[in-house]
Amino acid sequence: MAQYIKDQWTSLPPVKQVDLSGQVIMIVGGSRGLGYEAAVHLGRMGPKRLIISSREQGRGDAAAQKIKEVSGCENVEAWPLDFESFESVRQYAERMKKDGDKLDIVIQNAGVCTLTYEKTKENWERLLQVNHLSLSLLTLLLLPCMSTRSSPVPRIVIVASAGHHFVKNSSEMLPLDGHVLQRISTESHCLQSSSIMTSRYNLTKLFNIFFVRELAARLRPNSPLIVNTLDPGTCQTELLKPIEDTSLVARTLFWIFKTLMARSAEMGSRTIVYAALEGDRDSVHGQYMTSCRVDKGSDYASSPEGLEVQKAIWDETLDFATSIDPSISTIIQEYLI
Repeated sequence: MAQYIKDQWTSLPPVKQVDLSGQVIMIVGGSRGLGYEAAVHLGRMGPKRLIISSREQGRGDAAAQKIKEVSGCENVEAWPLDFESFESVRQYAERMKKDGDKLDIVIQNAGVCTLTYEKTKENWERLLQVNHLSLSLLTLLLLPCMSTRSSPVPRIVIVASAGHHFVKNSSEMLPLDGHVLQRISTESHCLQSSSIMTSRYNLTKLFNIFFVRELAARLRPNSPLIVNTLDPGTCQTELLKPIEDTSLVARTLFWIFKTLMARSAEMGSRTIVYAALEGDRDSVHGQYMTSCRVDKGSDYASSPEGLEVQKAIWDETLDFATSIDPSISTIIQEYLI
């Protein structure tokens, strides 16, 4: 906790300017908050193309225009993407594949936070689908679209959260029987205790870290791709708005907390840009970062118990992704070991 408070009150180093000319950058969830601020930073570095995604095309177009004006980058595009629809994810990846340009940097920033059980039209618990399943599906589908150049080194950056520290054991995931994701998504499971949904965001962020570590370890040895993840810190964004919409007491306490502790979205975005540009494969591949530095993450995430769950969730995630898009099987054979 002491380190968290120190980090939140410490100004992060300014974003280092590098030349991104010729590079194609995609920011999933780039129309507002942290994603928007990261887009502005990267846009100022002159990329060949900057593609942002948004659930609403109008909001995405407005953000793209604003990014152009603020950053000076003329080649900003807004593509629609809804993580509550697996078909939308597939269409988005297919559009990139048909586009023909190779991606140099992908930043996966889209995510939701809620304290209540909600089911998507795909019949999954909403946070599990948006924060983990759709994110993982898109990441796998984009592997063939990533640049194979060794310089500049292509990267996939996934925004996680320090909230994963609050997951202390495997109790919710047991037994590891090949059906963990389906089981913890059901209404009967999610509503058996109030603590399940109040901690669901933290669990999905832990899954992000598990996914990155497994993907990084399983990329073929000749792949130049760097994959990493990060915590941007607690920031003044709309992500935690559902907490503010609860009781008066909760709203008051949360307002005090945000006022005292939360960074600006711009400050939080600096770690995103750091993860996308700084370090090399030896120093940042497969790593979790916070406050513009590599961090070990939670003790549980690296414990024998956590690593066992990590492997189980990875296997289930691949099975899920393949059931949604059979081409994932070929991608796995070509890009992973």
